[in-house]
Amino acid sequence: MRSGEVKLRGGTATTEVAPGVMAPDRATVEAGDVSGYDVRIEVVLDGGRYIATAVHVLQRPGGPPVTGEAIRKVPVANIIRRGLPMGVMWVASRSGGVTRSTGAHMPENVTQYGPTDEALTWVARVYRLALLLDMPPTREVETSLRLPRSTAGRWVAAARDRGFLGTAEGPGKAGG
Repeated sequence: MRSGEVKLRGGTATTEVAPGVMAPDRATVEAGDVSGYDVRIEVVLDGGRYIATAVHVLQRPGGPPVTGEAIRKVPVANIIRRGLPMGVMWVASRSGGVTRSTGAHMPENVTQYGPTDEALTWVARVYRLALLLDMPPTREVETSLRLPRSTAGRWVAAARDRGFLGTAEGPGKAGG
């Protein structure tokens, strides 16, 4: 594997994690030359989040031996965050059919008319993807949709009210 390269393997069985968003139930994320090692992380979708079930740190040809110190330096969460979005499928209904594509195709002006159903669908998609990857979900909504922090919070609440997101687990707790 080339230096800095991240690949996703597996992930054929999927679960709908947000309206129109399918994510792999299990997959393997591979990263090349992470601090001098190749890394392979096996993940499963559990309770709406990805968890690592195994982390393999492999010596590269001619590279340093694998040590406890080296293993502790492997950025497991960052590798997962870089690799798993490659397996997310965005499903859209077109003329009665369904098209699948990888990567988000969020319209640039999705927020132009306020918290419409289309905009709140994207709020839910971004929020759920952030939860999957153990990232701050409302902050990701703020960043991805280029909204002020307070607006992002209100739109997340509106997405819940309109049924695009599930109820939160409590004040200050994410829920999807």
